[in-house]
Amino acid sequence: MLIEFAKFCDKNSLTYYLGGGTLLGAVRHKGFIPWDDDIDIMMPRKDFNKAILLYKNEIYRLNYITNTKAWCEQIAKLCDIRTYVYDDSFKNTEIDEINCLGIDICPIDGLPDEIWKQKVLFLVSRMIIAIHSASVLSFKTTKRFADKPAGIFHWKKSLRNIVKYVMIFLFGRTDPQYWVKLLNRLVTKEDFYNHEYVAALVSCVHGSKEKMPSRIYEPKIKLEFEEYKFWAPADYDYYLKRLYGKYMELPAPEHRVAHHGYKVYIKNNIWRKTNA
Repeated sequence: MLIEFAKFCDKNSLTYYLGGGTLLGAVRHKGFIPWDDDIDIMMPRKDFNKAILLYKNEIYRLNYITNTKAWCEQIAKLCDIRTYVYDDSFKNTEIDEINCLGIDICPIDGLPDEIWKQKVLFLVSRMIIAIHSASVLSFKTTKRFADKPAGIFHWKKSLRNIVKYVMIFLFGRTDPQYWVKLLNRLVTKEDFYNHEYVAALVSCVHGSKEKMPSRIYEPKIKLEFEEYKFWAPADYDYYLKRLYGKYMELPAPEHRVAHHGYKVYIKNNIWRKTNA
């Protein structure tokens, strides 16, 4: 999927970058982090919007809230329609068109120039993302901190589960698409190409650490990933240090674990969960 999408972007003069753990994998491992289980792509919002409109493929579908009726994620995913993903952490696991194996494609938006506006934007974005998560998640114990040393915060996992259950109780019946649309209206006011600082606000996995100088993305360069080459930010060192600190150091063996708990199946005539 990554190879095919990269060709599509190059053919249509659309800018994309390896991001997150995929970029870290390219720099540190020349491919997948051995315990990673997804692919992350970033695109400036204008290029992202054009990709949603232009992409056509018989095997892969580019799902986003503007073109897929049941879609309720903040980001887009390029999905293999020949697969079925079952993840009981989420509701609506039986909707075929949205439960496919895919790669994450996240838009990057500009940030306002004023520092206080940036802080407010990050705060409000994370609040909306938390509410949105509560609207799509099922009541299941989280394992989010399994890959990080807990230290004195060994209670953090339990506290997170308590907050999660309270949030689901309060917002579990709300419409997730409402929160996605609200988030996008909030973060798309500033253009990636016209501002000094930019961020992946609709994902915001790393909070305010997502704030990056726009200069780090240009000129873009190609990095090796599993014997192929893909576009990456020119100053990937700044990006990775900001998100991961000493990113070339491997975590302890006990923290080398995957983040997701889904199961993936190849579709056939009898492929649903009850027969998997």
